[in-house]
Amino acid sequence: MRIGIDIRSLIFTQAGISHNLYNLISYLSQFPEDSQYFLFTSGRTNRSWPKNVKEIVIRWPHLSANMEKIWEEIFLPLGLIFKKIELFHGPRFMIPRACPCKTVVTIHDLGFKIMPECIINSAYIYFDSRTKLAVSKADRIIAVSENTKNDLIKLYNASEDKITVIHWGIDQSFQPCNDRSSIGRIKNKLGIDKEFILFVGTIEPRKNLVRLIKAFDKLKMKREYRLVIAGCKGWLYEEVFATVKELNMEKDIIFTGYVHDNELPFLYSAAELFICPSLYEGFGLPVLEAMACGVSVVTSNVSSLPEVAGDAAILVDPYDVEAIAKAMEQVLEDSNLRKEMIEKGFERAEKFSWQDTVKKTLDVYKQVCL
Repeated sequence: MRIGIDIRSLIFTQAGISHNLYNLISYLSQFPEDSQYFLFTSGRTNRSWPKNVKEIVIRWPHLSANMEKIWEEIFLPLGLIFKKIELFHGPRFMIPRACPCKTVVTIHDLGFKIMPECIINSAYIYFDSRTKLAVSKADRIIAVSENTKNDLIKLYNASEDKITVIHWGIDQSFQPCNDRSSIGRIKNKLGIDKEFILFVGTIEPRKNLVRLIKAFDKLKMKREYRLVIAGCKGWLYEEVFATVKELNMEKDIIFTGYVHDNELPFLYSAAELFICPSLYEGFGLPVLEAMACGVSVVTSNVSSLPEVAGDAAILVDPYDVEAIAKAMEQVLEDSNLRKEMIEKGFERAEKFSWQDTVKKTLDVYKQVCL
């Protein structure tokens, strides 16, 4: 089978979708299937790929959403025809309107639809129009959680029979790290000078960082902690930094910027607590990554996060600053609770593997091409 995959996420962003797309392709290429994978992109990724994977660069400038649509609607379909692609996978909600082959599309989340105030208007219009097209035209939709599936049915009237839920997996590199030297080196590099609470994710409104910072300010602990926010600036992030300044917490909160995947397991392992207070997540992979690294987790009781965390985390109302603070304090002060949560976290994380994700994805490919 000749399979085409849109990999522009690998040049657009360093966020979770990019990380998981790379893992998907890497694991797909390892399965003993008689398939060739053609990776379509508008700019070179500078990645190394296995023999049965070929990167196809159709150069086009990234100037606006309209420019992206021209690439998607004209140049990409021509590339699919030229390479005789039998199935096209849009792993980030997008497929061409006039696609010359069978199509599978992955929808990660509908945060832009549920929380339009958390995204700029031009991005909302683009995401909404492309999602509507994908729901109506794709032969099969992969949703990364039951929550995303339900959102698709509710908000876009998607056919339930058309949707397959396939959870993301956890890379095997995420496991407890006991190399104190490496942990110390990374902490020094990032300027972390005390025990810390960790958040991992893009700095943007739906991550709920303003309330997290206010909750951290309310902690009354016997020991002094830092709050480490590891992730790139996204959009509409100004209020986050304004809140830090307003509360005079510049020394207590560390913004690391992007942390490379090779360093993240060490950072998770060094944390006293992982916190994910998001207002909405399509999946919430950092919750599982933290559990796999042996860190207790506090996360929100909304969207996909209860589905991902199961009974291995403390779930809180993300709109309640006092509840967030109380949950963090409870975990940090109770060593027995923390130990119990860590053990449950290991068990929970084991349920999510890339081998399983890829097997189910290949099954979808085969079903579509029958």
